[in-house]
Amino acid sequence: PVSFPPPRRMPPLKYSDALDELAELEMYRKGLCNYHHVGLGIHVPGNRKSTSVLGQLHARGATCSAFSGIQRRAITSQMLPTHCVAMLDQFDEHVFCGQFSETGNKFVCACMADCIRVYDTTSKSKVSKSHRSSRQRTRARRTPSTDTTEDEEGNTVLPRDIAQCGWQLESLILPQAVGWAVVDFCLSPNSDYMAYTSWSSAISMVKLDGTQPYSIELHQYGTNLICLFSVKFSRQGTELVGGASDNHIYIADLESGQASRIRAHNDDVNSVCFAEDDGHVIVSGSDDNLIKIWDRRTLRSHSLPATSGSRSLRSGNLISQTCEAVGVLQGHTFGVTHVTSRGDSRLILSNSKDQSAKLWDLRMMRDEVMTFQQVQEHRQRHRIFDYRWDTLDTLQHEADPNDTSLRTFRGHRVLQTLIRAYFTPQSMGAAHVVVGSFDGTVRFYDIMSGKTARVLQGHKSTVRDVSMHPQDGLLATSSWDGKILLWNYADVI
Repeated sequence: PVSFPPPRRMPPLKYSDALDELAELEMYRKGLCNYHHVGLGIHVPGNRKSTSVLGQLHARGATCSAFSGIQRRAITSQMLPTHCVAMLDQFDEHVFCGQFSETGNKFVCACMADCIRVYDTTSKSKVSKSHRSSRQRTRARRTPSTDTTEDEEGNTVLPRDIAQCGWQLESLILPQAVGWAVVDFCLSPNSDYMAYTSWSSAISMVKLDGTQPYSIELHQYGTNLICLFSVKFSRQGTELVGGASDNHIYIADLESGQASRIRAHNDDVNSVCFAEDDGHVIVSGSDDNLIKIWDRRTLRSHSLPATSGSRSLRSGNLISQTCEAVGVLQGHTFGVTHVTSRGDSRLILSNSKDQSAKLWDLRMMRDEVMTFQQVQEHRQRHRIFDYRWDTLDTLQHEADPNDTSLRTFRGHRVLQTLIRAYFTPQSMGAAHVVVGSFDGTVRFYDIMSGKTARVLQGHKSTVRDVSMHPQDGLLATSSWDGKILLWNYADVI
């Protein structure tokens, strides 16, 4: 038998210690407020002007030195998108997902009961002849871009259409084995393959040019439909992890074609992510209100034979694995819709049907939490809130006494669908949280203060997904009004 190293237990951490370490994330921004160079005796006072981009450029010129990497991230962290600069496209269907690739050279979107579209963000050429007919069909569904948007200061902005955006539609992918809608997709680290999920018994994969489609079966009978609400590639691109409607986490090995599953929660698993690049630690969020942390090195497995009804295009058995979560993050009072990692093996962000997003430190996870029966009793005492149909008047905001989150962000609305929340990219210091909302707005929160840093208005319906370009600070918002809008920073002098 293979022996595995014991799971890495993170050291216990007090709440105050976690906040002190969180403050270190702001150190570079505070340092820029009082720029001082001893050799030249130049001092830029710590006022508002000193934190502006022009103030930093003046300080750099006075000291005759280049910006350091920390200073560059500090400046770009202040350059949050302010204006809608383009409308990428408009469709008759709800836009469920829209994400940039890891390098930012591709943008992929998926609509309800429609094709998956892949755009080349580096191309400024016209649409190729092979896609001209598909573009004409898309234009026939698009209404003229006459809607105006307003930023938080009331400035009117007129979106431009895709011809002005200049992104080339590279491929149209017709999803296979899809029920109702493509609810999530994920691009491989090298942006070569894409995995997508729906109400189906398989994870579907395809190259971004639409070739080589195949699937990996997830259910031992191959006939029972489940929905993977979330799917993520490992950093190595060799595995996929997904959270499903049958309360399980599924892990698919792309090299062997085998799939394994973990009984993870007492309700739907709405979101999963890897906490670290090595792929050992998995974070899951569920409708049972809990966020759980799993260490794959503690898994124990036994095989479940595949039957003749399996539709997998690769042979292999479904492997059922059992293990205990190494820790739990408790604090949300209703289901968790999305979880994501900051990429530092420490901070986790979650969004929830309790109308809040929360910032967590993985080292503050607990072993003992409220049981599912206690959660059910809590829901019975306080009228059950169904975020798909009920209004906010029926929701009572009640803090969880066992809440160990570092920050709670409120202001956006999580209704109708599993709305996502993300950290801003590392190029911007990952100092803010960006999240869509039921009311059509997009909000940025400062992770240090917990306050709203910016509100973008432009959509007429739920903004389900948001994505920021990893380098350029460009924001793409995907909404149920059928529009994909692009936002960028515009400095007002």
